[in-house]
Amino acid sequence: MERRRRLILFVVLGMVISMLGAADAVGSNPEKQKHDRFQDGTRDTDEEIYGHYEGHQHGPESGHLPPFDNGTIDVVGTAKLTQIDGRISDVAVLGDYAYLGVWSAGLQSPRCRGGVYVVDISNPSDPEKVGFLRSHQDTYATEGIQAIHVETADFTGDLLLVSNEDCGRRGIGGMTLWDVTDPLDPVKLSEDGGDYTDGPFEDPDNVDAVAHTSHSIMGWQDGDNLYAIAIDNEEDPNDLDFFDITDPTNPVLIAETGIGDWPSVVVNAFGDFPTSHDFDVRFIDGHWMAMVSYWDAGWVLLNVDDPANPTLVGDFDYAACEAHMPTVCPPEGEAHQGEWNEAGDLFIGTDEDIDAFRLIFEVVGGPAAGEYVAEQFSWTVPISELDDQSVNGPVIFGGYGCPGDAVPPASDLDPVTGAGEDQIVMFQRGPVEDPNNPGEACFFSEKVEAGQNAGYDAVIVANHHSGAGEGAQPDATLCGSQGHNFTVTASGLCVGHRLMHLLFDRAEDYTVPYPEDDPGDLEPNSGDIGNGKIEASSFFSGWGGSRLLDANTLAEIDQYYIPEASDPNFATGFGTVDVHEVATGRGPDADLAYFAHYSGGIRVARFSEVGIEEVGAFIDEGGNDFWGVQLTDKFVDGRRVVAYSDRDYGLYLATYTGP
Repeated sequence: MERRRRLILFVVLGMVISMLGAADAVGSNPEKQKHDRFQDGTRDTDEEIYGHYEGHQHGPESGHLPPFDNGTIDVVGTAKLTQIDGRISDVAVLGDYAYLGVWSAGLQSPRCRGGVYVVDISNPSDPEKVGFLRSHQDTYATEGIQAIHVETADFTGDLLLVSNEDCGRRGIGGMTLWDVTDPLDPVKLSEDGGDYTDGPFEDPDNVDAVAHTSHSIMGWQDGDNLYAIAIDNEEDPNDLDFFDITDPTNPVLIAETGIGDWPSVVVNAFGDFPTSHDFDVRFIDGHWMAMVSYWDAGWVLLNVDDPANPTLVGDFDYAACEAHMPTVCPPEGEAHQGEWNEAGDLFIGTDEDIDAFRLIFEVVGGPAAGEYVAEQFSWTVPISELDDQSVNGPVIFGGYGCPGDAVPPASDLDPVTGAGEDQIVMFQRGPVEDPNNPGEACFFSEKVEAGQNAGYDAVIVANHHSGAGEGAQPDATLCGSQGHNFTVTASGLCVGHRLMHLLFDRAEDYTVPYPEDDPGDLEPNSGDIGNGKIEASSFFSGWGGSRLLDANTLAEIDQYYIPEASDPNFATGFGTVDVHEVATGRGPDADLAYFAHYSGGIRVARFSEVGIEEVGAFIDEGGNDFWGVQLTDKFVDGRRVVAYSDRDYGLYLATYTGP
């Protein structure tokens, strides 16, 4: 199931983008899949990757940035946890233990089932895997991995929060809460916390049997109460859920909000897609504040003194153009994650842009003629690598393109396909809240595979009514992550919902839920041929980077990009040259920011109210693919040990040794 971000936002980023009740004891992205590095026409196998390139966890040199060490990063310990690319997600740390999530990595059910590895880091030079917390069937752990110590009337001890996304019909969403007071003998407290409601939760339009999937979660204790904020992958525009988890065996939904409640928040980045992705919650100047990374809306600041009634304080607006790529206007956006500094007066946020190219997309001919916002999936064949570096030709509507759906064959376009033109199918994202198609939503990748199998050269996925914010963002796009493994031969693009109506001579409609039986014939029918042809090309727009903000005004102070992010020579063939997450120092390293930079490796920057500058860089032999980063309370030779999760390897523990 695609479920909006099962991604994302890797995003999905994912960049492309998932509960039972009684406590029980434990028994004994995704966002950028690898290509066919061996050019044998098939997806790389474990034997190819780990046999021919033993010791290089990312395969041959062409799949990542070359090793680099500026002499200021000391890797003090590692723990290999996987043999499968993309299997490790986020990392959390509490005391002597690190917790690393296990992603679905595009595997089919039941192999997609994830969980959380428990690693003893009491000796940072020799971290040891000591346990595994298995997810529910057909469920995996996402970016929401957090370990905190809490003391309430209902629970005192160490609590692990895990957000869930599903990868099969038996999967669940919401959150799973573990008692990890004794990490060697953890206890599952609950896995049924989450939002089951469609529409306002106090007066829902519908109540689902399974909680909505959730890409991230964060908890905090305020006095005697314990709360959590979580992403709801399945509701737009109000996709933030707040829970009272004071009794972690019985999480209670107490509020939901989102950009639908904040008309003053501007969405001004290229994709025009506002979706919550991550958050930082801190007690600052006597108030509980939550900074929400809201993708193309930037960062949104909330007061959560009363989590049952969160209130908007302010938001960040992107500039007209990218500073590191001045001709790229508007900027890519994609605010993904961030953290306040220790003092709470500065904030560093990461923009996860996992596609280094921007599309020029237009419809030629017909009443829909003109340019439209469009993006391409990071895991399909890039337009820049096609012989003519373009996708152009007629388009046919194919419905939802989910497994079991009938898809019109590409030959239906033969009468309208000119010499040298591509044959293109458009599917709709979902289905979500469509009573005319009651089946579950499917992966973006299942839609692309359906198009390939029907003979199409390119596949376009149009957003659905909910993804368009019920009309508030009619051109919002979402190119989600690859949900399953298959040999990709087609280019894949995503467009807004408005174009899906106009291209097939239908009036625009964004009603949620979809009107039963489509009384106004407003939705195109499978087999309809578009009134106009598609012409799409691409240009290098750069990779993502990070922004330093004044936390009080949310004004931008400075930006930080690694050099390769602005160099078209690193656009393809070097993995994802992008940033994912940042952790800011505390105490002796309060002026340092530690970055998990995908194939860019470990990066360390020094920052202040006047700017941010890189001081440390490390890429291991064989390359890296870093996703998560967390501080530990360990020090080696007076230097803080920081934990990083490598998606294709496991855990790295490293110190910054520079001045």
